[in-house]
Amino acid sequence: TEVFDNGGEGFDIVIGNPPYVRQEKLSHSYKQLLCTSFPDVGEGTADLYVYFFGLGLSLVKPQGIIHFITSNKYLKTEYGKNLRKTLAKYTDVIHIIDFFELPVFHNASTDAGITLLLNLRPQRETKYFPILSLENLDLESITNGNYQLTIKLETEWQFVDKEEISILNKIDTDTVSLADFVNNRIYSGVKTGQNSTFILSSETRTKILNRCKTQEEREKTNAIIKKAFASRYIRKYQYTGPQIWLLFIRWHFPLPFEEAENMKPEEAIMKSEEALIESYPSLYQYLLENKEELSNRNKAETGTRYEWFALQRWGANYYEEFDERMTTLVDEEISIGDFILTGGEVPAMCMVDAITRLLPGVINNKSLESESCNDNLLDFPMYTKPSVYRGLKVPEVLLNGNHKEIENWRKENQKKKTMEKRPDLMEK
Repeated sequence: TEVFDNGGEGFDIVIGNPPYVRQEKLSHSYKQLLCTSFPDVGEGTADLYVYFFGLGLSLVKPQGIIHFITSNKYLKTEYGKNLRKTLAKYTDVIHIIDFFELPVFHNASTDAGITLLLNLRPQRETKYFPILSLENLDLESITNGNYQLTIKLETEWQFVDKEEISILNKIDTDTVSLADFVNNRIYSGVKTGQNSTFILSSETRTKILNRCKTQEEREKTNAIIKKAFASRYIRKYQYTGPQIWLLFIRWHFPLPFEEAENMKPEEAIMKSEEALIESYPSLYQYLLENKEELSNRNKAETGTRYEWFALQRWGANYYEEFDERMTTLVDEEISIGDFILTGGEVPAMCMVDAITRLLPGVINNKSLESESCNDNLLDFPMYTKPSVYRGLKVPEVLLNGNHKEIENWRKENQKKKTMEKRPDLMEK
């Protein structure tokens, strides 16, 4: 109390590591009390640490320092919206150090971040430091090195390299956002509620598969372990991080979803667990090892609306938003072939590459003069050195130096190759 007696304005500095308590573990009355006490940061579904920012701001004097290590979820989640708005408008956030899912605390599953701010109106750009490894970690060197800029939007805070700012500004100029285009019908996909269980390393995946007693069990188990990628490791043209896997267990798995939905919730939950034990014993053993953490997720739904071993959200019915009427919003439909893929990403990449290479300066213009599909013909057969490879020889006509004969040979073989592989092109 000495700090506030005799006209004191508060502490010079407030440092803390607020408790990591998920909102599901807070009673309704306690949430109401927190929201009433700290309305500028509070939100009904906010985890407990959010309110400590409000408490810190009430305890620190003007221009005082707040230095917290908390969950980093407030940077992007809906429940962090009020906190982000308050920090952006009323505080000078000096820097944010983001550890993502790295195990900063032993035996604690939390995505940690360090936030340093001053209790005064914004004065500077907020520096953002993404941490990709804890090995040889030197925070002093990191915070004195390169950083990303923080763009403080209402929906989320974005972090970009300085040179990307001008590109983003161009994209934002005279464009319609995706949210506006779809009338804000943007939906979340998979939510685990417990990444440490559902996001697998290759080692854990192998361990689960090797414990399977039959080949059938192994194949079935492998089918629900999906290859995944962490966005922080995605770079231009490449993925730089370790391979990770998503354990995709929908609600009521392995029962047919429609069948289970017609049951009473307690019946569906009981029967799905029985079926999982019978058909996926190795997978069930792994999940059982993590049951306590899984059961302590959203208690309002876990074990009542869906099974303790299922994902919190698995994108169940969002496909219904995409019906035939969506085709009225596009001016052309293009098929890249008569086959089925698991998503639209690869076809989109094919279209982008096929179109981009035709733009001036992307590739040598001479390369475009003679290639497949020009004049409705496939390209002629290609050969290079050596003239003989494993007994296979380059045609003599291509070695004699007679350019007229070479040109005739190429045209003749273009037609021959097209007739053999794509006769439909000859009919155009």
